[in-house]
Amino acid sequence: MYILINGSFGIGKTTLTQRLRRVVPGAGIFDPKHVGFVLMRLPGYRHSDFQHLPSWRRLTVLGARAARLLHRVVLIPLTRRGAGSGIDDFKLQGAELGVVGSACKAPDVV
Repeated sequence: MYILINGSFGIGKTTLTQRLRRVVPGAGIFDPKHVGFVLMRLPGYRHSDFQHLPSWRRLTVLGARAARLLHRVVLIPLTRRGAGSGIDDFKLQGAELGVVGSACKAPDVV
């Protein structure tokens, strides 16, 4: 199962994900922003947001699927920005998917 932790930039998705990993048996974390950081370092990168890159979306799904081979539950912090944000790609892959919205900072939640 994949659980996407959705919320605005800086709201505490990564912190919440790290805390959830401690209490969810068999959970691991896959953070797609690291895929984006690598893509931004490639020569010729000319986008203001890596989430718009088809290669980022494909690599995010592939990376999450690889993490799923190692973990029963994969926690994914992701800022969703509408269609083409990555969540739709998971749905197209037929993945078992849960989406959690972060409405407040993680220290207030857990």
